Amino acid sequence: MEQGAEHQLEFHACFEEYLEHFEGKIKRFIESTGEGTVDDFYEECRIALETLGDFHPKRFFIEALLATTEYPIFFSLMMGEVRKQHPDYKPETGEVEVEEEGQGRK
Repeated sequence: MEQGAEHQLEFHACFEEYLEHFEGKIKRFIESTGEGTVDDFYEECRIALETLGDFHPKRFFIEALLATTEYPIFFSLMMGEVRKQHPDYKPETGEVEVEEEGQGRK
């Protein structure tokens, strides 16, 4: 399945669940440091993106972090993992060929 193609609703539901989990982990981590709030973190990120040079390591980190919260990036990562875990994945049908015990591939 190509990135521009129509996706199954389950993919977006999976993304929403991932995003909720991911944002919760970020929030808990920030709060556990005692250094500020999530809003403080977002404000610092906004300022950094506005002021740091294009190749600054902090800018790269922030952009990479933000990229994982965008559906197209998530979808690409998800499909990459599917291909790694299931080399026989057929994107045109969304099916994975698996071998059942005592039988050939299905």
